[in-house]
Amino acid sequence: MAVAVGLGILISEISHPTFRNRFMTFESTPRWHSLAGKTSFHAKVQSAMRAPWGGSTDFGAAMELLLETCVAARLSADEVPEALVVI
Repeated sequence: MAVAVGLGILISEISHPTFRNRFMTFESTPRWHSLAGKTSFHAKVQSAMRAPWGGSTDFGAAMELLLETCVAARLSADEVPEALVVI
């Protein structure tokens, strides 16, 4: 879990601004967990570890959330991430 959290934080720091400093939780109802305002790696890890982790992911719902986020941000086809990292 520690490696997954660390890698997730790193990826969130270099992502497109729409997805920067947040990650999607793995649970029955996936949702975005924000790391905004957390200035240190330690604070980000503590926040991530307190995120809701239901142990099961509705992958279809996760893709819907990702699509809704892209549409809400009015991302062009060129701005939509080319890859999705599942950790």
